[in-house]
Amino acid sequence: MRTPINRTVCKKLPAMLLAIGLAAGACSSETTADTSPDPTIPTTSTEPTTVTEPSPAVQNESPADDSELADVLAAIVADTGVPALGTAVFDSEGLIDQAAAGVRARGGSIPVTVDDVFHIGSNTKAMTAALLARIEERGGPVGFDTTLAEAFGAVAPVHDDYSTVTLEQLLSHTGGAPSDEDLDVDESIFALPLTEARALGAQLIVSESPVAAPGTMSVYSNAGYVLVAAAIESATGQAWEELMTAEIFTPLVMDSCGFGPPGTEGAVDQPLGHDAATGEPVYFDNPALLAPAGGVHCSMADWGRFLVELLNGFNGESDYLTQTSVERLFEPAAAPVANFEGGSALGWLVAEGPQGAAWFHNGSNTAWFSQAAIVPGINRVVVSVTNEADTGEHAGGLAFAALAELYPA
Repeated sequence: MRTPINRTVCKKLPAMLLAIGLAAGACSSETTADTSPDPTIPTTSTEPTTVTEPSPAVQNESPADDSELADVLAAIVADTGVPALGTAVFDSEGLIDQAAAGVRARGGSIPVTVDDVFHIGSNTKAMTAALLARIEERGGPVGFDTTLAEAFGAVAPVHDDYSTVTLEQLLSHTGGAPSDEDLDVDESIFALPLTEARALGAQLIVSESPVAAPGTMSVYSNAGYVLVAAAIESATGQAWEELMTAEIFTPLVMDSCGFGPPGTEGAVDQPLGHDAATGEPVYFDNPALLAPAGGVHCSMADWGRFLVELLNGFNGESDYLTQTSVERLFEPAAAPVANFEGGSALGWLVAEGPQGAAWFHNGSNTAWFSQAAIVPGINRVVVSVTNEADTGEHAGGLAFAALAELYPA
C-alpha cells in the first residue's frame, strides 16, 4: 500500500510586505513533519488525536499581556475565529515587541502566552539551509556544491539527470525533486529509524528521473529537503535532529525549540493545532522523516533569534554565519517560480520593492500556520504564529499589518 503525502496551498504575500509596497503572490506545496518510531527522537502521533483540556493547575504562569499590540491581536482573534495568534517584531538588536491572544485549544479557557511554543511548518526549511551553511563553514564533509552523485553514488544508482544536481539547487527547489503531488511513499518506510528512512527515501528518488529539468524552473519540493538532510546524515554520521540541536538551537540559545508538535500529547501545556476538517484541537504532525522540510516548533522569541542572525549576517554583522554564507542563502535562483514574480532562495521566497529585497516564507502542517519575513532595507524581522491553518493565514496577515502600523520603520 502506498500513501500519498501532499499538502498544496496557495499563499499571498504577507501583509507586512504589502505595507512597504511589495505586491506579489506565491504558490507552494507544504508538507511538514515529525513523528518517529526511533526512541532517540521525540515521538508524536501520525494520526490526529483529539485531546481534552486539563485542570487550570497546568496553566502557564506568565502574566497576561495588556499591551496595545495584544489588544489588537485580541480583536483579530475575535474577528477571525482563530483559536490563538501571536506576532513579534525584531530589528538587528533583537526583540522590539511581541504579543499573543486567544486560547491554547478551541473551546478551552487556558490563555496563550508570548512564551508559548508553536509549530512553524515549512519555515523549518530556512533552518535546514542554514545548517548546511554551518557545516560548510566549519569545513565539514558536505556543502552547497555537493552533487547527488557525490552524496549517494557510492550506495545507490543515481539517475544521470540527477547526478550533477547540487544540494544548493535542492534548497532552492530547482533540482528537479518531486513535488508532493508527484510523490507516493510506501508507508512501511515510516517504521524505519529516521536516518534509515531518509536514506532509503533519498535512494528511491535519485534513482528515477527528475520531475523537471534541473535548473530550468522552481518546483516546490519537500522531498528535496529530505534529500539534503539524507546527504548531511550520510556524510556526517549524525541525525539531522542532532545536528539541528548542536548547530542551530544550542549556539543561538533557542531553548524552546524542538521537533514535532509542542507540548505533551493528551495535555494542554502548550497550544494545540486544530484539525483542518473539524476545527477540533489535535496533537498532530506529519511523518518525522520529512521533518527537515517542516518539523520544528519554537517560541516566537527563540525563532526570532535565528532570523535576526540571518539579518545581521546579511549585513556582515554576525559571528554565527559569515556574510558570504547568508548572501548565498538569500540569493534567488535564476530559474523562474510558477505564479510568482520574485525568486526562490534557500528556504525563502524573495521579492523586490521600494525598500529593497524582502525574504519571506510561510508554513503549515494543516493544523498550524506561521509566517516570517526579513526586510533588511528597513531593519526588520517579523513573525506570526497561529494554531489553525485556515483562519490562521488571514489572522497572521492582519497581525503583520498591525505591526507595520504600530512599528513603522
